[in-house]
Amino acid sequence: MTLKQLGWTPELETAFATHRAQGWVPARLIRETPINFSALLKGGEEIDCILCGRLWNAAVTDSDLPAVGDWVAVEPGNEDQPHVIRAQLPRRTVFSRKMPGNSSQAQVIGQ
Repeated sequence: MTLKQLGWTPELETAFATHRAQGWVPARLIRETPINFSALLKGGEEIDCILCGRLWNAAVTDSDLPAVGDWVAVEPGNEDQPHVIRAQLPRRTVFSRKMPGNSSQAQVIGQ
């Protein structure tokens, strides 16, 4: 499986260039749980990864956080260190709804 088959575009390649220089790899999020994400890498490898605190704290609303379908930059881990989502690439599209309850914020369902 190639990145292009997962939806990788020239625009994403341009947005990812600075992250590649840091040794991070592009990944597409395929699953979200309360504690981590699963993502696909080039070649179809599935990994579990966690969100770095900087992205978590920078999010103004939950819709600013990565969601299933988003492209992210992942710092590869090893048996002692988890894979870490270090950056989120710009979204082109989004599937969202109003958050449950009295909030008027958007809840991202996927991209």
